[in-house]
Amino acid sequence: MYYIVYETTNLVNNKKYRGAHICQSLDDGYLGSGRLIKKAISKYGFSSFKREILIQCDDVETMFEQESLYVNKDWVSDPTTYNLKIGGEGGWDYINKECLRWNEEKKLLHSIEMKKKREIGEWGPKNPTYGFKGKSHSSETRKIISQNNAMTLSEEQILTRIEQWKSLPDERGKIKKISSMWNVSHTQVRRFVSKYINN
Repeated sequence: MYYIVYETTNLVNNKKYRGAHICQSLDDGYLGSGRLIKKAISKYGFSSFKREILIQCDDVETMFEQESLYVNKDWVSDPTTYNLKIGGEGGWDYINKECLRWNEEKKLLHSIEMKKKREIGEWGPKNPTYGFKGKSHSSETRKIISQNNAMTLSEEQILTRIEQWKSLPDERGKIKKISSMWNVSHTQVRRFVSKYINN
């Protein structure tokens, strides 16, 4: 297992994103999971980004400590970065370690809270900003969706995706990781695997 702090660079506009990542392969193709970086990958395409490892750590705690140094207040406030919050707060591993997993009591409390918000119109269909209603995709996004749905990929894209698929271990969550990496649905990943890998 590897514990890294990495930097992803958009080769088109040179904007950067930094984060912490736990992986079994240093070449897993992971670029980041922040909202803005995912949007940028969707807009510019996976091949428009490169990732470099800033530091490799021995454990999760050290990794998040280092991330807090690389993703500090100055970095987040810089308009040439995609980060929205300072680093070092930890991801799901940190949450699990600190015993903050959702238990039945937390689920019930959350359900009650969301029902209250629905009743007063703060969440749900009563809120005009809820979901995608009244919105539309840009022509560029529609083109990407269309390409993904049609699986119209170039030879290079196909080979890259096959390589990325094979680089990850066959374990639970693989399709989810690939789905995020390629910015496509789980169904599209399964179709690709069926068409190009398991044929």
